[in-house]
Amino acid sequence: MGEDVKTFDPSKYVTKLQGKDYMEVKWRIAWFRAEHPDGTIDSDCLAHTDNFALFRARVDYPNGGCAVAWGSETKGDFKDYIEKAETKAIGRALAALGYGTQFAAELSEGDVVDSPVVRPETVEGEHYCQVHKVAFQRREKDGKVWYSHRLADGTYCNERVQAPEPRPSNDVARLSKAIKDCTTQEELDGVAQTIRNTLSLSKADRATLLESYKNQKHSIEDAA
Repeated sequence: MGEDVKTFDPSKYVTKLQGKDYMEVKWRIAWFRAEHPDGTIDSDCLAHTDNFALFRARVDYPNGGCAVAWGSETKGDFKDYIEKAETKAIGRALAALGYGTQFAAELSEGDVVDSPVVRPETVEGEHYCQVHKVAFQRREKDGKVWYSHRLADGTYCNERVQAPEPRPSNDVARLSKAIKDCTTQEELDGVAQTIRNTLSLSKADRATLLESYKNQKHSIEDAA
């Protein structure tokens, strides 16, 4: 991480992820630090429940660029979903400034996240989605097994219909608070993305949160 900016070679830190070139976020940070030792990388947790986390990251360097990005993850995908959400936000912000952009899987469509981890087992053959032409992934939770794959918009295509997982009673309350804490439209949009990715929410919950979103949006516009 202490390489001189003139000798820092990003290609030395590129690995393969699902057959594509990928640069881990830690090396994007090293690259950024090598070029901008006075730069700043800040992250904030905007929402956190037993099932998901939403982070916002801001990367700045003196007399130069600035990027703000969001990252969210669910416990259904990663046990360490809080850390993964923060890593995703930081990785996206760095990629927006050009650090690892060409090696940033999170800026492309596909079922990957910022930091490479062992994904659920991919099953070939009979567990194959004929609609999207990809293999379903084996998932298991609370003794139940099902097959699905993640779409570009963060939702899932299931091989078979599964009973919805129990939803913590505080999901709506936590998300409502996150909405009310937003002071800019960008922050509000970040929470809205998390709501869309929280598959356990019922239609009634989404309607409630949508109303809160609209009210907060009006408040932000009035304050501008």
